Amino acid sequence: YLQRASIYVCPIRVGGGTRLKVLDALAMSLPVVATATAVEGLELIEGIHYLGAETAGDFITAIERLERDQALQRRLGEAGRSLVVERYDWTRIGRQLDDAFARVESRPFSRMA
Repeated sequence: YLQRASIYVCPIRVGGGTRLKVLDALAMSLPVVATATAVEGLELIEGIHYLGAETAGDFITAIERLERDQALQRRLGEAGRSLVVERYDWTRIGRQLDDAFARVESRPFSRMA
């Protein structure tokens, strides 16, 4: 579905797995319209990486704006993709995970009583 989409709309108010779906859409250079909850913790900047919307009217306004403005679609898509490549690339995440494991391994072992 994402391959055929021109805009990714994420009106989620509760949930954790949705953030991965947002990252998938950004990685595919899709402009995103989402609630603050849907992008929470992803370090996205509203207006640069996505358009924020909280009400049905907000979503309609943002979607119509994107449908009219191809340049905005392109800017959001490019900025979103750049952010994903910069911060969420598997190589970078793998290095961070290796570093975390190394820190844990270097701590002295202590037994619980």
